[in-house]
Amino acid sequence: MSARIHLSFRSLVSATVFIGAAASLTAGDFATAVSEARKEHYKFAPIAAETLVMEDKLDEALQVFVKAVPDAQLTAADCMVLGEFFVRLDDAKSLAYYRRANDLLPDEPETNLALAQSVHRAGRYTEASIYYKQFLAAVPDSGRFAPYALQAECLARARKDKEAVEHWEKAAPADNETGIAHAIFEVHGPASPLRRRADLLKAVAEGQTAKVEDLMVLSATWDLDWWNSQVNQAFLRRDLELAKKVLASEPQRLAELTLYASTYLEPNITTEWLKKELESGGWLIGESGKLPASTRVAERLINLAVKHRLTDVPALTARFEKELRMRSFGEGAKDPAAVHLLAGLMMNSGKARPADLTALKRAGWQYYHDPVLAGGYLADKLNENKLTTKNFDLRHALTEFPQDSLLCMLEVILAKEESEPLRDPLLAAIPAEFAQLSASVGTVRDISRLNGLFNLLKEDLALPGRQIK
Repeated sequence: MSARIHLSFRSLVSATVFIGAAASLTAGDFATAVSEARKEHYKFAPIAAETLVMEDKLDEALQVFVKAVPDAQLTAADCMVLGEFFVRLDDAKSLAYYRRANDLLPDEPETNLALAQSVHRAGRYTEASIYYKQFLAAVPDSGRFAPYALQAECLARARKDKEAVEHWEKAAPADNETGIAHAIFEVHGPASPLRRRADLLKAVAEGQTAKVEDLMVLSATWDLDWWNSQVNQAFLRRDLELAKKVLASEPQRLAELTLYASTYLEPNITTEWLKKELESGGWLIGESGKLPASTRVAERLINLAVKHRLTDVPALTARFEKELRMRSFGEGAKDPAAVHLLAGLMMNSGKARPADLTALKRAGWQYYHDPVLAGGYLADKLNENKLTTKNFDLRHALTEFPQDSLLCMLEVILAKEESEPLRDPLLAAIPAEFAQLSASVGTVRDISRLNGLFNLLKEDLALPGRQIK
């Protein structure tokens, strides 16, 4: 299998940050048992399973590992291995195996921790807190700091602010930024792209041909985690063959998706190659250049055309603004990507139109119930000094998107500026930030904002007369 696409099932097992590392970090008989069980389950399975994955038979591939050891013979160590394997591939199965391991060895710290993280991922924060507490009480000096950070989230959600701060500080975030961030991803990150691909293929097989585009976008932006993505060329080629079959009666749409795929499969995109392809399809450039019907294809081609100086943003905005508005808000419109594309063009067109851009974001939020557009609109109002904690739009957005980190952060900023109580805004913002992690520099997500929120909560706890929970 090509190393480029990183589908090794051995590597998939290392998806868990501190559970998968248990065997090497923990001394004792159970760690040895887990290590031996891992060898048994992976003795013959990888080659057969990888072959099935490349044939788009994910669920069959998963069964190869399940059948490596008969169910009646599974030990707690076997269940740990299967639990860690199924994380993000089938979370329900992962949880079932971790729970089984913990039922077999309820006093084993590693099964406590595995189950804690699994129920945490399932959104059962109270239950997760119980198992984190068991683990941390049993091995407080294990050398793993991420469990303290994850327990801090559970405690914040339970509004136990003093305990939450204490656990966050025990996580030593200044020295363990990467480990904590990756542990947060493991409980809040999306399903594996392999799982999402399998679900999309099922939808296409059931007649939802529009999902072919979603498949291509997934393969072109194959996300390994919150920080790393790549082009999965093997799957993208399979997607293109599938598109040729299911879109045979829609030649224009097929042509767009073929070019979209080609821009990721072409080893060296030259200006000449791109110009030829755009002119051949009649897209974007030239007097009659049109906007691709797919807004996601349009965004990809626009970025490339501008990069290769075949056109520029002001020209594209002038030519396509009206059409993008119709796609966004015309009768029966169902294209939120068109709002985002138009907003991006307007921001970079070189012509200052702040009022128009702010109005576009608000209209997009209201029409599509889009948290990104809501946050963008309200951030604009904050920059205009036209936002307060009592603002109707802010209150409405926080009710509609209580887990949106930007919106919660806006409330914290405003409450601090207005000398309003910070406890409630902070206890909303901290879980929201855990759920997605914001980027402090560029587009790289990290724990900087989260650490700042805990520092504010600590300061708030120290205020005279503050009732500590």
